[in-house]
Order: sequence, then structure tokens, then C-alpha cells
Amino acid sequence: MLNKDTEEPSMIDHLYRAKEKQMAYVLHYDFGYTKSSIATLMKISPQQMGLWVKEVRYEVQIHQLNQELDRIKQN
Repeated sequence: MLNKDTEEPSMIDHLYRAKEKQMAYVLHYDFGYTKSSIATLMKISPQQMGLWVKEVRYEVQIHQLNQELDRIKQN
């Protein structure tokens, strides 16, 4: 759904896409599906799928590092 004034994706589109990326990450890392099979399922290119998985992997790493920093700060 595009914002009529700016022709940019709406916040809902952005959130939906973020959930799709997270689902792809889980399917690949937790359930062992190949990036190619997930790309076919989600109707995107394997290259795009690789970028999605990499992006979410970085987000997970950042989250884990932030948690570690919080634990260190508490001591």
C-alpha cells in the first residue's frame, strides 16, 4: 500500500516486509530450509533472500550484543 502523497511504502508495508524477513531467517536458520526454496515460496529472487537473511542476522547479532552490554553495565 503506497502513501498517496509521497508514493512511498506505508508503515504497514514496512512492518509487513520486516516480518517476512524475520520469517525467512527463522525458516533458514531454525528449520533448515534453503534460501532458494524460501525465495521461491516468497516469490522473490535468491539474491534478495540472501540479503534479507543477512540483514536479520545482523539485527539478531546487534540485539545479542546490546543484551551483553546491559549485563556488563549491571555489574
